[in-house]
Amino acid sequence: MTQSSSTGRFDRGARLHLALMAILLVYALGMTAYRFTLPTDGWLSGEIDDINDYGFVYDQNLVGLPSDLQPGDHLVAVNGVSLAPNNVMSQWSLADEWRTGNTMRYTVRRGGQRVEFDVTLTNWSAVSFMRAGGQSGTSLLGYLGIAVFLGISLLALWRRPENPTARALWVLAAVTAAIFAGLSVVPGMVPDYTDPLANLLTIVFVTSAFTILWPPAIIRFALLFPRPKPLLGRRPWIARLPYAI
Repeated sequence: MTQSSSTGRFDRGARLHLALMAILLVYALGMTAYRFTLPTDGWLSGEIDDINDYGFVYDQNLVGLPSDLQPGDHLVAVNGVSLAPNNVMSQWSLADEWRTGNTMRYTVRRGGQRVEFDVTLTNWSAVSFMRAGGQSGTSLLGYLGIAVFLGISLLALWRRPENPTARALWVLAAVTAAIFAGLSVVPGMVPDYTDPLANLLTIVFVTSAFTILWPPAIIRFALLFPRPKPLLGRRPWIARLPYAI
């Protein structure tokens, strides 16, 4: 059976959808791979939710390296350098000291007080890497679900590349998978601030994913699934309008 009899026409638009989302996925995986190579304090941590605050809140020691860190500690400074968003250049100055085996002076908020102590840096291992995923809710089922979603969307695009709904599904699945791969696999950690490359990669990714790609992808898919809304009959460009906004 030839492609023309089993699938639609894979035109320039379909190839563009496929290529751009593939680039996004490669970017997310590459960013995660790079962050995995960076030294770590070995703890599961995440950025503070309060937009008026900053730093990392610690949850669990994943590597097992002895540490004075405790669950609930809120890290606000490293070697006296604040992790505030407006202190980027000073944070980058820590990159040369952020090496495996080195100790860094942490300043944390604990029980309403500021506490300082030294923390030794180590590397992620395969075991700690998988443990990080499990503790942050990224179970094997989660990985499988994302993979299935991405696979179904790719199959739909391959079988019906001319169909705008198939293209919208592929974009939504690819952006969702990229966010998952880029931000959920390796927990948030200090090198996201102190390492210039990790910092820039993360900023570009978060900005593009959450403000340019994901919300419009959801709106576009809603307008096209299960079939294009009547409003789009004579105005198909409306489905792409969310990206312009």
